[in-house]
Amino acid sequence: MGRGLYKARKFFDNSPFLLYNVDIISDLDLSALYRLHIEKKGLATLAVRNRPGKRFLLIDNNGQLRGWRNVSTGEEILAGVTGDGLTEIAFSSMHIADPAIFNFMSEGIYSMIDLYLRLATDNKIFTLKHDEGYWVDVGTPESLELVRKLLGSGFWVLGSRFWVLGSGFWVLGSGFWVQGSRFKVQGIDYPAPSTQYPVPSTQYPVPSTQL
Repeated sequence: MGRGLYKARKFFDNSPFLLYNVDIISDLDLSALYRLHIEKKGLATLAVRNRPGKRFLLIDNNGQLRGWRNVSTGEEILAGVTGDGLTEIAFSSMHIADPAIFNFMSEGIYSMIDLYLRLATDNKIFTLKHDEGYWVDVGTPESLELVRKLLGSGFWVLGSRFWVLGSGFWVLGSGFWVQGSRFKVQGIDYPAPSTQYPVPSTQYPVPSTQL
C-alpha cells in the first residue's frame, strides 16, 4: 500500500484521511477512530483487535505503537523500547493517517505497517481497540462465501445473545424486537423500538459455523 498511497498524495488535502483494506468487513465506528486521532494528535491511529493470529502489533499501556512480533517465527521489531510490559494485539487493517505521513514516504515497495514501525520511535502512533461487534477478512473465496451466508440469513452468536440477520428480529433478554429487515450490534445495548413482542416459544438452533 505504501507506494500506491505515495503516488496518490497529490489528491489529498490537509485533513486526516482513512485507509481501509478492501478485504475487511467490520462494524467498527469509523467516526470514533477519527475522533481519537484528532484528540491524540498523532501521526496515525490504527484500529486493533484481540483475535487469533501469528503477527501482532505491540502496544504500551497508553495504546501507543511500540513494536511488532511474529509469534510463529519469534521475529520481533521494537520501536525505541524494551519488550517489557507490551501487549500483543492484531491490526484490523483500518487506520487514520495525518497528511504529514507523506513527508516520511518515498517510492518503493513497503507496507504501511513497516512505515509505522520505522516511525514509531520518534513519532506518536496510537491505536483504538474494538473488541465488540464483528470483523472479518474476506481475502479468500471461502471466507467471502461464509460472510455472504451469515449476513444474508444466518446467525451471529455473541456470548449468550443471538441475532437473526435478514429475517428482521433479535432475541435479547426478556423479549425480541422487530427492527426492519436488517440491523447490526456493536457490543452495546441499543434502545428498543416502541413495540415489544413476547419471547417466542420456539428454541432457535445455534449455527455450527462461527466467525
